Amino acid sequence: MLNPSPFVRALIVGLCAGVCGCSPALNWREVRHAPAPARVLMPCKPDVAERTIALREQATVLYMQACSAQGLDFSFAAMALPSGWQGAQALQAWQQASLASWGARAEDVQAQSVAVRGAGGDALPAQWAVNGPSHQVRSLWFGASGWIYQMAVYAPLKSRDNQAVAETYFSGVTLP
Repeated sequence: MLNPSPFVRALIVGLCAGVCGCSPALNWREVRHAPAPARVLMPCKPDVAERTIALREQATVLYMQACSAQGLDFSFAAMALPSGWQGAQALQAWQQASLASWGARAEDVQAQSVAVRGAGGDALPAQWAVNGPSHQVRSLWFGASGWIYQMAVYAPLKSRDNQAVAETYFSGVTLP
């Protein structure tokens, strides 16, 4: 019977721990909403939902996917441009509604213009960083082909900066 030395046993245990530690915490996969043409890479298997919402009193369907990984919540939402609305107008109404649901105000937003390949129309892409009363939100807003979109990463307020994870997530969008 083989009786390895304490050094060899420690080496084997260390290698096993190292292999187990290499399992990915974020398991990226491509997802899309059935009617919307955009696809994104999400770091976990999302739950899927849709609901009718009132956007400035006009009913529209919001398609949502969300999941949690590494203590962060990731979401991808899409809605068809409401009839008679311009992209920028619909995106602004959605952004205002989101701020209210996050418990934040417009002055809490740190916004920057960004490029999203394939995005177009008047709904110019923007990236937001918002610290609400209970969490941080990093979001990407854009429009394309009669749809408007929001991707977001939610983190506890006291968590470290999640900009790198958000950038990775936001870079995974594919538009037709």
